[in-house]
Amino acid sequence: MIYIAYQKFNAKFAKGDEERLDELNKKAEIKIAKYNANNNSFDDVKFITSNDTFDYLPCIAVENSQPVFYWANCTSSDFSANSCSIMKSDFAGNVSTVYSGLNYIYELKVIGNDIYYTAESDCSNENTNDLNLYKNNVQITDNDGIDKQEIPTSLASVNDTLFYTSNSGIYMLDGDTPKLSLENNKIAGNLQLAATDDGIRAVWSQTSDLGTEFYTSELVNGEWSEPVAITDYGKLVSQLSIANYGGKLFGAYNITERKEQDGSIVNGSTDLCVFNTDGFNKFDVTLDTVDESQLNSNGQTKLNVLVENNGTENIKSIDFEITDSLGYSQSVNKTVDIPSGDYDVVELDYVPSTSGETFERRTVTVNATSGDASADTQLEVGNADLSVDDITLEKLGTENVITAQIHNIGTVEAENVNVVFKNGENEVYTSNVDTLLPLQTNIVQFNISDDELTYEEEGGAVITASVTSDSNEVNIGDNNSSVLIEKHIHDWSEWTVETEPTCVDEGKKTRVCNTCTKQEEAVISPTGKHTYSKQVVLPTYDAQGYTIYTCEVCGYNYIGDFTAKLERPAEKPTVKPTEKPTAALTTSTITPNPSPTPNSATTAPKIVAKPKSTSIKKVKAAKKAISVIWKRSAA
Repeated sequence: MIYIAYQKFNAKFAKGDEERLDELNKKAEIKIAKYNANNNSFDDVKFITSNDTFDYLPCIAVENSQPVFYWANCTSSDFSANSCSIMKSDFAGNVSTVYSGLNYIYELKVIGNDIYYTAESDCSNENTNDLNLYKNNVQITDNDGIDKQEIPTSLASVNDTLFYTSNSGIYMLDGDTPKLSLENNKIAGNLQLAATDDGIRAVWSQTSDLGTEFYTSELVNGEWSEPVAITDYGKLVSQLSIANYGGKLFGAYNITERKEQDGSIVNGSTDLCVFNTDGFNKFDVTLDTVDESQLNSNGQTKLNVLVENNGTENIKSIDFEITDSLGYSQSVNKTVDIPSGDYDVVELDYVPSTSGETFERRTVTVNATSGDASADTQLEVGNADLSVDDITLEKLGTENVITAQIHNIGTVEAENVNVVFKNGENEVYTSNVDTLLPLQTNIVQFNISDDELTYEEEGGAVITASVTSDSNEVNIGDNNSSVLIEKHIHDWSEWTVETEPTCVDEGKKTRVCNTCTKQEEAVISPTGKHTYSKQVVLPTYDAQGYTIYTCEVCGYNYIGDFTAKLERPAEKPTVKPTEKPTAALTTSTITPNPSPTPNSATTAPKIVAKPKSTSIKKVKAAKKAISVIWKRSAA
């Protein structure tokens, strides 16, 4: 994955903006993006800063296999002391401060877990000889006077080693100790490094009469080669970036026009340019797999040769020589057009010799030559080549019949052929054939029910057949094939109660799929409703009455419907047996009022009081009166 980070002004410059440069600096933000190789474009292009401060010097490091972006931030418009920070963010935009309270930062480089930067000691533009190198916020160099020549002006790294330019030349950091590696007092900066097969290639800018030019040298076994100029523009070159590709050095940079005007040199327009070192031829060839089924049918086949142009020159023609270990030899020239850094597949005819009916295993070699470059490749021919074809499904109710045809399209027999069927990650069936001859087919079939299948979250169940053998294979054929079993949706009938539930016992019900006749059972929960019989217990003088309810199914019982106790009758008076008093009888008559006559007043009846110590002995009706006989009671 490729990531980029760059500074972008979130504003447009116009004529006269020089007067408000301080305000424009606040619009400098850091933007990042991720390269999408599928469509050759950058995706997720976004700002990771959005503030009114100056963000600059973006760089990228890798932590835990993920990109991490660093940059410098300055909160002061005049870049005053202690106004700068080093910031950090992941690709999601989670920003944090690494170091703060720093003086103005000129260069920033991150190597592994180490952060290098250059900053002034006093932030004074009048004296830049106090520019020092810091590692993880610890000062490495000590430049505090105008006589110093080791002022770091450009940082670069290769193979996890930091280099920097100074007035004296190129320094290399040995641990935390700077050491002069290449002495050159004309180096201006723009140091770039690239690893080579032999060592380290360095490119930098040097001052010239009208600007700067690029120079290069290679560090091999601790020794630098003689620096040579790689540009001669008579202009100002800057913003260099280089890379080593296929042994050749490529670079991109800016060129600014320079001219004398009124006794001074002024800048003109700036162009983006690229360069490379002297051209060279270099390519690699790879012999791809051979379709040996063609050898079975007509005795010849095509060799597909992948040609990768790793040189700087386009490849226009290639001479091929084809040989095999049984004495075959053929030469052919192919006209091609393969640009630098590109590739192509070249087809070559191969018509091998055969001995008898059996194809003998052999080694095929292809040697390719173009100009002063050559390459060769080899491949073993004479292999088994198994494939799984025509895998089919037949539905029989809830049963699935899987059939697969196993072919050997190679030129030799395949031994100990194993066919494995899987449903997802689960192995559901295997089959073994001792030998499968060239062009022979074997049919493998098995059944699996719907209940045995594991279905995907969406869709059906996938059955995959894979074939292997103990023989050498070229695998032109497809050794795997799959079939989808769609998940059956049942068309259920209504539920039929097979066993009625009781108050405590479960019942059972069933239903049948109208399509596949699958039967499904389900439990009917107990009703929890009891069937009671009643036993009534009558109340007594001493206890309440109640009813006992008992379930006729499970025997559960409870008592309810309580009734009050019976009331006892009043007690009779008790007479001593020795006393037998004789009471005299007294007769009284109560005469009712006569019937009222018209216009006569009502006369109250005559009431005769009960004699003392008597009780009624007898009541007798008399004419227009009641006769009462009283009995004297014992005292």
